[in-house]
Amino acid sequence: MRKRIGVAAVAATFVCSAGAARAQMSQPEPRRAFVSVNGSGQLQERSFSSSSTFSTFSETGGLASIQTIGRGGVVDVTGGYRFGSHLGIAVSVWGASTKSAAATSATVADPLFFGRFKTISMTSDDAGQTLKQTDLGASLLLTWTTALTDKLDASVFLGPGFVRVKQDVASAAVTPGSQTVTMGIDSQSASTAKAGTVGLGITQRVSDRFGVGVFVRYTGGEVNLPAVSKLKIGGLQVGGGVRALF
Repeated sequence: MRKRIGVAAVAATFVCSAGAARAQMSQPEPRRAFVSVNGSGQLQERSFSSSSTFSTFSETGGLASIQTIGRGGVVDVTGGYRFGSHLGIAVSVWGASTKSAAATSATVADPLFFGRFKTISMTSDDAGQTLKQTDLGASLLLTWTTALTDKLDASVFLGPGFVRVKQDVASAAVTPGSQTVTMGIDSQSASTAKAGTVGLGITQRVSDRFGVGVFVRYTGGEVNLPAVSKLKIGGLQVGGGVRALF
């Protein structure tokens, strides 16, 4: 009797061990690498202004301009790797394009009467000019991800960035010896490492390898152009995209 009980116990132990081994073998290895392609809208508007003086008809006139950078679209590709259950690292490359509008004015002396000035205003629409700002940037991100359900994940991310900016800058000019005012456009470029990103994202897995998600983030920085110092770039962005897991 004791011999039968011992054999049964050994058999039960073997069956349980085999079942546990099969369960461990059948449990899939979590996918840690990911690539996402996203599109978003940049909601924040920016503006900058400038002023200067000039001499004509033995008097000093003034030039002024104000330029507004509107909302635009952003596209980014991000790849990353999760080292543990929550912590990961990612690299994002992104590009943005926005339109801007400008208004200029010139205060010009009268050629016949001393102390009499004429103010002439002009907009970029009046001059038939199309102004744009284009940004190309890269960000190094630290990510923290947690599961909300078995198919829904939430993540926060932040990190520094590098941005290359190209900005069309409008200015007014007065033809020497006249009261004729024209608008000129100068395309200026500069790079800055004074940039960063912080945001929150939600991803819904639709299969073992693919998911869709939405996010809200702030990506911005500051750059010095030849005609504009400390130009603010970027802003609040809201968007979504697709994600592939590997």
